[in-house]
Amino acid sequence: MTRIEQADKCEVNISPKNPFSLKLKGKKHNEQIAIVDPERSLSDQPKVIRDLWRTVALSHLVSAYFPRIIETNFPVNYTDLVNALYDYYGYRPPKISANSNRLNLEFHSNESKLNDGAYIVNSHSGGLDSCFRLASHLARGEMVRAVHLRNLNRVLPGDEAERSSYQCKQWNVPFTEVKVINSSELKGLDVMRVRDLLVAATVVLTAYRYGIKEVLVEGGFVDSPDEGDFSESKGAWNLFNNLLSDAGLDINVTGEYPGDIETVGEILNLEKKLNITILPLVQNCFTRKCWAANNRRKWERKTPELAKACLSENTCGSCPKCRRTVLGRIYYEDTRLSGVPSEEISYFIKDTKQWIKRYGHNTVSTSFHSHLSDLDHRYGVLFG
Repeated sequence: MTRIEQADKCEVNISPKNPFSLKLKGKKHNEQIAIVDPERSLSDQPKVIRDLWRTVALSHLVSAYFPRIIETNFPVNYTDLVNALYDYYGYRPPKISANSNRLNLEFHSNESKLNDGAYIVNSHSGGLDSCFRLASHLARGEMVRAVHLRNLNRVLPGDEAERSSYQCKQWNVPFTEVKVINSSELKGLDVMRVRDLLVAATVVLTAYRYGIKEVLVEGGFVDSPDEGDFSESKGAWNLFNNLLSDAGLDINVTGEYPGDIETVGEILNLEKKLNITILPLVQNCFTRKCWAANNRRKWERKTPELAKACLSENTCGSCPKCRRTVLGRIYYEDTRLSGVPSEEISYFIKDTKQWIKRYGHNTVSTSFHSHLSDLDHRYGVLFG
């Protein structure tokens, strides 16, 4: 992991009007993580849940700077998490102290819970992995509620939310949208330092409200900083679940991940088992709509049948997410691709190999490489 130059001090304050709104005084502007909760449906929960969420949100904001001193106007009660984050990236734990604007955070706590029959909550982005998790539990006959964080992904906030809602409507799955504000300075892969923990902490709020004890997130956790970021590590998730337990919350967060390209094969099997359509509904492209159309035109021109079978107005065909889905559908022989000429598939394979060479071997997973290599051999035999 690349170390950054630490800031000397950062100030993070909570809004006196919203217990789920934190602002960091940044170099350029105030950076904010907040849940928009005008009806206070999430605020009326035990203090321990609110405290844990604030600690995770604080960790997300400061992970752009790793300041030596953190000043807040609220008490930080789960410093083990902040210290573990710093340690993971090779920094000494910060000094956390109160500033002169310390607030008395007294909010009404209402222990009443809703209940609609669901007993699992799925953190749902509308992408390949969250659709797999949801469908795999539906296939077991379990009741699942999907929770989507609108605006967490600043590239496609509205598209992700609308697609997620539409998916759940098609599959008769109860759906909750939690609107968030995210103006953190973190960009690119750096957002993964704490992001998945922030997602889980927010989804836990909804799980508690409905009396649900199991939360599903993307798995595939790693063992060391060389393999992934803090919120992708086994240690971070073990600590997070321990903090939930220590707080007296009967909620457990579980990561599920069958593999990169393997997920597509699993979804194809689930479509048959559940007799529902999944892959064409997946929102799995991170390219802005204004650019996606231009990228898509290349595939419509070079591989018209493959584009017709795999791409929509929500996909570009060229980003890692799109290539992952198309590669999986080819490899696991999605019957919707039966009319695609072999020449078009060969073009996709060759173009993807060139794309990896251009952007670096680490652009994609080991699973992606092995599946692509197998297809290259298969179609290389056909076309020499």
